[in-house]
Amino acid sequence: CVVAFVAECLTKFFHSLHGCEANLRKGEANRGPPSQALDLPCGPRWQESKRLLASVLMRREASLQLLGDGDLIALEQAVSETLPVDLLTTTADCGLARLVTQLMGVVAAVNTLGADSVSESVVSNEKLHSPLMTLVVDIPWADVHVSGWPFFSLLAQWQLRNLPTGLPVSPNDGIDHPLIGAYHTNLSTALTNGDLAGMTFISQQLLSDEAAGDDAFVRANPLPFATALAAVAVTTDSREYRASLLSAAQEIIAFDISSSPAGAVQLDYALRSSWPLWPVVSLALSALSMDGGHEPSAL
Repeated sequence: CVVAFVAECLTKFFHSLHGCEANLRKGEANRGPPSQALDLPCGPRWQESKRLLASVLMRREASLQLLGDGDLIALEQAVSETLPVDLLTTTADCGLARLVTQLMGVVAAVNTLGADSVSESVVSNEKLHSPLMTLVVDIPWADVHVSGWPFFSLLAQWQLRNLPTGLPVSPNDGIDHPLIGAYHTNLSTALTNGDLAGMTFISQQLLSDEAAGDDAFVRANPLPFATALAAVAVTTDSREYRASLLSAAQEIIAFDISSSPAGAVQLDYALRSSWPLWPVVSLALSALSMDGGHEPSAL
């Protein structure tokens, strides 16, 4: 029964992303930053569902603690009941809201249908991965988070479902390099122990190493360096520094995805690698939203 429901969610998600892609691409056709061209918070008819989602997914613990598939499915059902039917079928309304609403079913499908099945479905169809890439590459992460929609919390939940097993370690992980390998080991230990101060310290060590000044080395190891930047952003006391660190992390990931001939594969790899990028980014964005002027939109 649960598998059937999640399969239905996955089908609905793929259908909704067609409209979401068209909606998000409207911003790309306008002058100025996409986040200014798009109505990220969305109109008033979406606000009840946003508040319901935020009550669960915008909490800090949703960044690092695995939520049960049953909880996500129940939340998706509850949110769907708050929406007029036309909102999930039209292509003229908030694409981000529809994407986030249906993304819950996809995240649950990682366990029930299998990570490979979900991954192949998203990577193989441009209408499915294009909206995800638009949000990750083109729109400032802080703007997406401040909209009030828990997009990055769901990316964190998606990756958390892959971390216990994950993909086989590949050269792209960079773990065979002594510096990167040591950071990976220490970062995993810190996160397992909930040691955010330790996470920050070892991330600062990586970023202060002379290798971090080598642009080619950073570009060759985007996930560890983007994760390190986001990790330092979690605990810094400076709002401006936190924002600049997250911006730098996004720049690294955006370059990695946009410069690849198979950007969707790179995004999928970032979601399935052994580097906990999205949980740490989500945690840093939660900290950013607590800074002055960065409260997530409730309306």
